[in-house]
Amino acid sequence: MTTAAAPGRPAGHPGPARHSRGRPHPAPPGTTVLFGLLISTVLVTSSIIYMFLWTLVVPANGVRMGTVMRACFAKESALQSLPDTAENISRYADAVRRIAECVRPTYLDQISWGVYGTGVLFGVAALIYWAYPLWFVRRRALTPILREDCPELADYLAELSRSAGLDRAPVFLLAPYAATSGGLAFGRVRRRYVQLDAGLVAGYTTDRARFRAVVLHELAHLRNRDVDTTYLTMAIWWSFVALALAPMVAVSVHPLLFRAPLQWRFPGVGSSISFGLVAPVLVGLVYLTRNAILRVRELHADARVTESAADGHEGTSPALRALVNELKPPGRWRAAFGTHPHPRRRIHAIDDPAAMLAPRLWQPFAAGLATAMISVNLRYILLQALPTPAVFATVCTGVICVLGLAGPLVVTVWRAAVHAPDRRVPPRPLLAMAAMLVAGVLLGEQLSWLSIYTQWTQLTSRGAATLLVTTVLLLFGAVTLAVWTSSVARAVLSSATGGPRRALPAVVAGGTAAFAVWFGVWIAWHDTQELLSSGLLDLTALARTGVPGWYLTVTQWVTYANQALLYLIYNSLTLPTLALLWLVPIMVSAHRRRSHVHARPHPYRIGSALACGLAGAALFTAAGAVLVYALKNGVPIAARRDVERFPYLVYANFVALAVAAQAAVALLVSARSLRHRPVLVPLAVMVTGLLSTAVMQLGLNTLSRCVDLYDSRPQPCFRVPDVVFTTNTVHVVMVAGVVAAVPAALLGALVRALLDRLRPPRAKIGHRFHGSRRSAMRDASADVVTLVMVILIVAALLEAPYASSMWIG
Repeated sequence: MTTAAAPGRPAGHPGPARHSRGRPHPAPPGTTVLFGLLISTVLVTSSIIYMFLWTLVVPANGVRMGTVMRACFAKESALQSLPDTAENISRYADAVRRIAECVRPTYLDQISWGVYGTGVLFGVAALIYWAYPLWFVRRRALTPILREDCPELADYLAELSRSAGLDRAPVFLLAPYAATSGGLAFGRVRRRYVQLDAGLVAGYTTDRARFRAVVLHELAHLRNRDVDTTYLTMAIWWSFVALALAPMVAVSVHPLLFRAPLQWRFPGVGSSISFGLVAPVLVGLVYLTRNAILRVRELHADARVTESAADGHEGTSPALRALVNELKPPGRWRAAFGTHPHPRRRIHAIDDPAAMLAPRLWQPFAAGLATAMISVNLRYILLQALPTPAVFATVCTGVICVLGLAGPLVVTVWRAAVHAPDRRVPPRPLLAMAAMLVAGVLLGEQLSWLSIYTQWTQLTSRGAATLLVTTVLLLFGAVTLAVWTSSVARAVLSSATGGPRRALPAVVAGGTAAFAVWFGVWIAWHDTQELLSSGLLDLTALARTGVPGWYLTVTQWVTYANQALLYLIYNSLTLPTLALLWLVPIMVSAHRRRSHVHARPHPYRIGSALACGLAGAALFTAAGAVLVYALKNGVPIAARRDVERFPYLVYANFVALAVAAQAAVALLVSARSLRHRPVLVPLAVMVTGLLSTAVMQLGLNTLSRCVDLYDSRPQPCFRVPDVVFTTNTVHVVMVAGVVAAVPAALLGALVRALLDRLRPPRAKIGHRFHGSRRSAMRDASADVVTLVMVILIVAALLEAPYASSMWIG
């Protein structure tokens, strides 16, 4: 309703934010991210509660758990001390695996409580949502406003529904016993209602502008599609309070409630106290998220009414502003955390609808908090449920939960880009959004069920160095995703049309997929000391043959191997998902150009990026040929005859040259580009990586045999490359090249910034080619991009058998 006594309601879409020249730009929904956050928070909180109740409601379960744990650990003497040799490490790992299998049945029984309890909670919420409109109509004795009774009023309401942009008019209901002049939009799927108070209907003839403002405000909720969000939110909250919060409070206060209800005792210490400290935080997060949804919806509905006023309903905005000014301001606490916004904020939304798109930093923080709690619990469940190596279950956890991190961050950055005057988000807000997301993840791990139940925390399980490295890596990933989203949003939103309607979903999907594999590997290794472990190739035998020491030292560092990086390399999903960083923006921009005759040229200089990629491959070819002849003339024959080490040394040098070429291309593209570096750099780098691998397998290896580099018996120069080895090489070269391209791209951007400061600005030069020639070049670039993507997909499919043997066993 639009009166102070009315319950809150949602705003799913703020209406198009106005460009400076009055043209609309698409903006993501205002409550969708909040609603997803609410679902995540209720899911994790209720599952924690039900798994905690597993021991309190049935005390025998706690006794059984303790007995099973003691029995399983007593069988394994290998766990009495930390492993110090390779043999002991293998025994230690086998012992841990046997213990997991031993306790799995008991753990799955406990997990089932969380699964079934949460399922019942959401099932009851769905029933409440479906039945609430019928109960509300009967409770308030609402009657339909029929055309037979009031033809003039019915026609006017139908006209307002059409002007509000509704394809289907709602059922207008009269509240005969409500003397206030408010309204309320409610209903369920395919059945929408708008309640009009009797006092409001009386004002139809006495104050038409006020009547129109109130009705348009209610219709704005329907236009924003926030009615379902609102009443699902309320239903989930009611179900959560009745089925999760109330039992949790009752058992926490009276632990013997279900065993001896008449005998009260003081709650125990340990996990009960930990749960008592953490549970209010989780419940408070659910409560505050619910209220945030109800506040935001009102603001977006007001903004939508302002848009309607700009489209021809003169006098609506002043009437709505006067109506809001009559509302009594709530207290400071209710204004910040209640279900209704302060009238001052509503006036601001009416005067400046675009202000609704300003980013809220608490949303990425809350998303990281909820997602981290879910990931820790889900990781525990999958480790018990999947008979696979632990790293596979852990990476699956990251891939499943990544949407909770990437989705809110992408949407927040996109909203900030829509709100920015020139569609460019400054670096400081981007860093703040990423930092808040990371802070939420770090805190959420401490509030997980595993931490509560075992008094074990993620922060204390790893050393300071590991904690620092993992935090920096997660922040780096979040900042990269934020910068990429900002770049894509600027390219899409800078058009007169604001880009295709589904541009944001495509960007969310592409960014999430690109972030998924990286986050999965991060979550698998972030709490272990092995993240910092690495290995260098032993080249002592070659040193005895007279190979220069400096060359062996360089080669050792070239063959640096990190365990986490290997799992990122030998992964069939890595290359296709990384390719989405350039494929999604190019496709979205191409859709924009095809859809509009007078659209501006393609924002991405694809041809230039492809040319740089080709130049990088040419550089690699020349350097590789020089290396072959240098090794032929500079390495002793005895070393070249070492068939076990020297061929791998040559291979490692080729890979290092390819990685260096990709880094050089990243620096060049970044230094040449003023905009869209996050899109053009990956494209150019991956083209260089693909071409370099082809040159390595078909050209440099052939050259090595022709010059008899390995001093072996005569053999044909050309040999058909092994498919599996070539596929592995593609993954090694391209993943390592992308990693090396990051600092190189940053250096290129710094060089460009310094050069721009030192030299005077130059006038913009128009497109060199016009008409059919430019169209032909554009079509050729599109063909090359398509070919690159096809090759990457084929390489991923060929890598799948080898990757599955590494991941699953």
